[in-house]
Amino acid sequence: MMDLLSLLPPFWKDDPALTKLQSAICVAVADYLSDVDALLHSGAVSTARDPFIRQWESLYGTQQKDGAELRDRRSAVMAKMRAGGICSPEKITSVAASFYGGEVEIAERTPDENTVTVKFVGQQSTPTFLSDLSAALASVLPAHLSIQYAWEYLLVENVHGMTLQALESNTLDKFAGG
Repeated sequence: MMDLLSLLPPFWKDDPALTKLQSAICVAVADYLSDVDALLHSGAVSTARDPFIRQWESLYGTQQKDGAELRDRRSAVMAKMRAGGICSPEKITSVAASFYGGEVEIAERTPDENTVTVKFVGQQSTPTFLSDLSAALASVLPAHLSIQYAWEYLLVENVHGMTLQALESNTLDKFAGG
């Protein structure tokens, strides 16, 4: 916090009224700068914070869930932003990647199956945002296509060569059947 008294002549530092005034001004300036910083970050969904993320959610019609992390709320808005237009594998990849925050692979099935498979590359365990992602992809995909998800689990063959420390660093949800 900026010390305004340090900018004034030394004999004014002993005045109690001026000291109280300086403290009040410093608090007001700090609040103002915090609001300006939040406003500047609200211009992009990827950096928006409360209360501005609510404006983005309202604009794109995403539902705010109780206890949802800011990162997940931003992802939902970004996915909705990317959802408009013609459906293509690139668009599906873009929407899915905005939720996952990493690489995804999209596999189209034969026309008889009418299925699109979204594979989360490099993630082990079921993603926590799957219901939100399903809703976003449902708004992108044509009605005749269904969605399947694929992700990896640690199997016995993977665990066999792992050290005890490596095993302890993984949570149970990363193991098949966990």
